[in-house]
Amino acid sequence: MKTTAPQLSIEQIDSLFDHGVKPDSYKGFASVDPKLCIEEIDSLRDHGVEPEYLKEIRALPDGFSISEISELRDHGITANYIRKLHDMGMKNLKADQIVHLRDGD
Repeated sequence: MKTTAPQLSIEQIDSLFDHGVKPDSYKGFASVDPKLCIEEIDSLRDHGVEPEYLKEIRALPDGFSISEISELRDHGITANYIRKLHDMGMKNLKADQIVHLRDGD
């Protein structure tokens, strides 16, 4: 069954375009998480998050928030890096802890 994105208002479309979210990207975000609001998509895009990155991070068991996902992306942290931490027994880490491990601050 194919799902369709909700009808957007002119203001929402304008906001998406202002943040560099193209139609294909919007559809990608909506397919990963249909509950994302326009402001969340704008924020993700502002931090360089693409739908595929969101999908990979959301596939992890950590349950990161939108702001945490943005923080992880800002620091170049990939889902693969987090999986490696899990493999080493480091589970249930918060995004800021992962950033600290990665950046060494």
